[in-house]
Formats: sequence, C-alpha cells, structure tokens
Amino acid sequence: ESSSWIIRGFEFGYGIGFIGNFGTYITIEDCYFHHAYRRAIFGTGYLSRVRRCTFDDAAIHGAWGAASLYEDNIFYKGNREWEEDIQHRVMNYHEGSGGFMFKGLGHGMVIRHNFFDGTGFWPDGDGTGCQVYGNAFHDNRGYAIYNEFAADDTLIIGNYMARCQAGVASSWSTRMNVVENFIEDCGSGVIWHTRDKWPLRNSYMLMR
Repeated sequence: ESSSWIIRGFEFGYGIGFIGNFGTYITIEDCYFHHAYRRAIFGTGYLSRVRRCTFDDAAIHGAWGAASLYEDNIFYKGNREWEEDIQHRVMNYHEGSGGFMFKGLGHGMVIRHNFFDGTGFWPDGDGTGCQVYGNAFHDNRGYAIYNEFAADDTLIIGNYMARCQAGVASSWSTRMNVVENFIEDCGSGVIWHTRDKWPLRNSYMLMR
C-alpha cells in the first residue's frame, strides 16, 4: 500500500520475486534484474513506471493495475516452458510463462520503446485499453504479442517483429487493432485464434 517510492540503480540477481509492487506512483528505473528464474517484478501497482531497466533471464509478471507505463526496457529470455517453471510443474499445469505477462487488471497500460529478445508480451485476462507501440521483438520462440482472454481494445501500432514464431495473435478478445507494424521472417504474421465471445457488431478486429 505504499506510494511515490523511487527504486533506482539497483542490481537484483538469483532469486524469485525481487519486487512486489502493490502501491501507487511507484517508479522503478535504471535497474538490472537477472537470473530471476520466473519473475523479477510482480504486483498490482497503479500509475507505476518501469523505465530503462534490463531483464536478463527475468520477467515482469502479475495482475497489473491501471495506467502504468513501461518504456525503454530490455527483456532478454524470461519466458519458460511449463516444465521449467517450479510453480507450474508441481501443478502439472501445461502453460508456459512469458517475459512480460499479466493476468487481470492492466487497464490503460502503455508499453513503448522496449526491446524484447527471445521473449514477448502476453496480456491475459481483463486488461482493457492497452497500448503497445514502438517496440522491437526479435528471435522469440513463441509469439511477439499474444493478446488473450478479455484483453480487449488493445492498440498495437508501429512495432517491429522479426524471427518470431508469430507476430501477433489474438484469442478470446475483442476490438484489437493491429496497425502499421513491420513483421518479417515470422512463422505467421497475424493470427485470429477463435471467434470472439461478443457479437461481431461489438467486437470488430482491425488489421492495417
């Protein structure tokens, strides 16, 4: 329940869950996270900022709060197969984890000017109005962006995606806009996985 903290210039390594952010106006910048195994930052912070950080074999996971900003970060690795994940393996839960993944909340988040190498962005569950622009995704063994289950009204614009399994995919979400992205040498460009849960008149998808 903290507010207005600034965490700057720290190195965090060899652990799980270095920072749990449950406050408001929290700023995390110029930090180096490495060997976090599953996640480096977790929480539901509102109006938070994560800027100019490096995540090396580390990830951002959580049910993020509204209007948070993530910019100028580097994400390297960070995604794991389910059998490499302690929490998933013990449950025999066959779903991997992404380098930047949230489940729930996440309203009005802005993800811009980040570099993703070997990992991607995975919004999943009730995250409306997310803006993803000006990012680069490279060498991801999965999707560059996988927009899933009620992550509605996502705007994906002006991103570069190369040598990924797929550029953008959508599953059980609505009104996603994929506009003016550059996608090359990917297994697929844009994938609509399933029929939307709402009538078509309320749930159009746009690709331009």
